[in-house]
Amino acid sequence: GFMDGDFITMLYAWAPNWKSLTVGHDNYNLYARRSFDGGKTWTTTPATLGGDGTTHCETYRDRDKSNPDSDNTTLCFTYSAGEFEQARDLSRFQTVHLTVLDPRYTPTAASIFQEDGTFLYPDDQRDHSKFVITYETGDNTTTAEGEPEPLDMFYGRAYNWGDDYELFVKPDEEDPENPSDWVECNPADLLDPTNLCSFDWLENHNDVASSEATLRANSAGNFFYAVWAEFGEAESDIGFRRIMWYFDDTGMSDDPQDVINDVYQLSVNVTGAGSGYVLGDYLGDQIITCGSAGHDCKQTLADGEVVDVEAYPDQGSVFEGWQGDVVSTDPFLTIPMTEDRFLTAVFQPEPTYVCTQDHLVVTDMLCTGIDLLVACETIEVQGTSLVTSTGDLTMVAGGSIAFDYGFVVDSGGKLEVLIDPDM
Repeated sequence: GFMDGDFITMLYAWAPNWKSLTVGHDNYNLYARRSFDGGKTWTTTPATLGGDGTTHCETYRDRDKSNPDSDNTTLCFTYSAGEFEQARDLSRFQTVHLTVLDPRYTPTAASIFQEDGTFLYPDDQRDHSKFVITYETGDNTTTAEGEPEPLDMFYGRAYNWGDDYELFVKPDEEDPENPSDWVECNPADLLDPTNLCSFDWLENHNDVASSEATLRANSAGNFFYAVWAEFGEAESDIGFRRIMWYFDDTGMSDDPQDVINDVYQLSVNVTGAGSGYVLGDYLGDQIITCGSAGHDCKQTLADGEVVDVEAYPDQGSVFEGWQGDVVSTDPFLTIPMTEDRFLTAVFQPEPTYVCTQDHLVVTDMLCTGIDLLVACETIEVQGTSLVTSTGDLTMVAGGSIAFDYGFVVDSGGKLEVLIDPDM
């Protein structure tokens, strides 16, 4: 699955009886679950995102699992917008002769901006509510011999954030190549267990086995590319297809035009006496490299996009914190782009300790979480407080002083230690 801000989609193959599965007497179906609050709850699409509820069905087989003519019971469940939703069976195999192998997914790609923040084409703007999935079918009759042999490859596009999927009725067997015979299934058709609604195929040749697709969708989700491995009796090959809904989606055009949308700029700066860099990640792509590692410090994104940024100090430096629109000492931040954002990462040199004559001068900003060993009779603190841990002061051999955690010397104060020459 994937995470897109607080939206999480999980796709997985599941079987109710693993023991029977190992010998081909049960099979995997493909299931999906969704969360819109970072995984706290698993629901249908909320009304605030345009959700109006959904219906999906689950088929339960009788005890004679290997008999394709046995009675099956199909139960359908209707959910309102934002309601808790059980896992959704997407493949709905009616017998155990087929099983699901290697499900794959692709969310839509990031928006593609021109330098002035506009889109050259309307479908350069990302549609978060769509994603594409594929899976291959496996021959479950070969499972007992080791594992199911791969058969065909299928795909489906989800829209309305996964409330709905575009499914098709297969063409008449008498004229399977006539595209006019293809009919898109309505959601109500799914309630009929005898219907032929299913995912469309990427590859279904009898003499070719297809396996493990890799997918990439465009920003608007109106086309995607797929490549996969193909195996025949004598040789192997690579399969490739481009699937397009280009002229089916309202508002799509092949004419270049500027479309002004709500876009915001993320600006990152690096400052301080130390050195370091900031990396920004968007959907797995590194879009910010700012500081000692590069100079890509600005990026334009569409309203609602989410960027992860993290600060990394160079050797000899420490990360002090963020300034600007976010004030934090956590090096990792998740930034929602609902307005222009300005972030400054502050790096300082690592704490330094300089012993001059008979006393130690501490010049660091704040010293925490370490044992400080000094070979001086006097400790002088310059700057802010020197903080260690429990308040204990331990004398050690060699005329040194060890401060345990919690010991505090205020700014500007001095601690004089008398050293016993016999120690």
